[in-house]
Amino acid sequence: MGSFVLYLKESDLFYNLTDNQLELVESLCQERIFVPGDVIIEENSHDSELYLIINGSVKIVMNSTLVSSHPEQNATPDVIATMRRGQCFGEVALVD
Repeated sequence: MGSFVLYLKESDLFYNLTDNQLELVESLCQERIFVPGDVIIEENSHDSELYLIINGSVKIVMNSTLVSSHPEQNATPDVIATMRRGQCFGEVALVD
């Protein structure tokens, strides 16, 4: 087993898979490192990747003017969630 299997086992999405299944998923994994302030996925983008947080946290930010009936100019984005170790985002990429 490789280094990603342990993280996959801890994750919300993959914890129920067998070791063989985890190894198959791991064969598709690739480590990416981000620094604070990096944008990982833009709103309305068609990203094709699933992200599993191994270390640190990720803020999910939404531009509230996109869903408001009264959009304000220069509105600041709102943090709608904070994801932490073991959590995944971008899982829609698995469906597409």
